[in-house]
Amino acid sequence: MKRTLKTAALLVALALIISLTACGGNSIVGKWKTEDKSCQIEFKDDGTYIITFLGSGDAADTLAQTTGIYEADEQTLSMSADENGGIFSESNYSIKGRKLTIEHPASGTQAVYVRQ
Repeated sequence: MKRTLKTAALLVALALIISLTACGGNSIVGKWKTEDKSCQIEFKDDGTYIITFLGSGDAADTLAQTTGIYEADEQTLSMSADENGGIFSESNYSIKGRKLTIEHPASGTQAVYVRQ
């Protein structure tokens, strides 16, 4: 009986770990918005992204949208605005809690997004 209970507890813990990892934990996959809510990025698990630029205040309509493909390793985010590799961008990124920081080394700028 005790062994069955330990085995069941171990399986539940393992399932929880797997589900947290699959749901994104520290994964870049998901929807992110800038703190001022003017821009949203959605990184999909199929390697594509959608960037939506939003109006502010009461005019929160979509102003512009762009799509492309991306690759992310532990620190580097590579994005291309088309499937042929055109308009290529490479940035450093980090995720801490619900915040995604993308640093653009070429321009020295950074953007902070909050997971939605």
